[in-house]
Amino acid sequence: MFETWKKNKLTDERNGKFRKYYQEKYYQEAASAKQSLTEKRDELRVKLYRFYLNIYSRDQSSLKWANIQYNLGNALVDQVASSQGGTAKELLTEVIKAYRLALEVFSRDQFPLKWAKIQYNLGAALRKQAASSQGNDASQLLAEAVKAYRLALEVYTRDQFPQQWAMTQHNLLIALKAQKSDLK
Repeated sequence: MFETWKKNKLTDERNGKFRKYYQEKYYQEAASAKQSLTEKRDELRVKLYRFYLNIYSRDQSSLKWANIQYNLGNALVDQVASSQGGTAKELLTEVIKAYRLALEVFSRDQFPLKWAKIQYNLGAALRKQAASSQGNDASQLLAEAVKAYRLALEVYTRDQFPQQWAMTQHNLLIALKAQKSDLK
């Protein structure tokens, strides 16, 4: 009886090791597939928004055009997350351009919340671009990020929008610290 138990225990241990090995392998493959699908989705979103920009001109429908610019910027930000080096820097340049174009239509007076949200996103993109830049370029980008965050705070007040106010204050502090260390 002891021999049978010992044999079963060894078999169970081997099966457990095999099970653990294949579970880890499965999870790695699943994570890789998910990453690949996410990257494909992000590529398709960018292509879709660029296609929409060929359909809707600013003159025809300025609000749709500005929303497409904003959404294109957001889709490009998602692509930046899975990119590196020069590609990420090029994408961030496109993100900044898209947000700035959207801000030409979404004014603070007519669309204060959308304007503030775009200013916040613009600040984040500028700060990220500054992190991959050097010298005067980095300083200029950080100054623009600080300005964008401060503009967003004109709408995101502590009393009316405490969560957005706190997030913007946090990111403003990070940009100011980066600016301070850039001066050293």
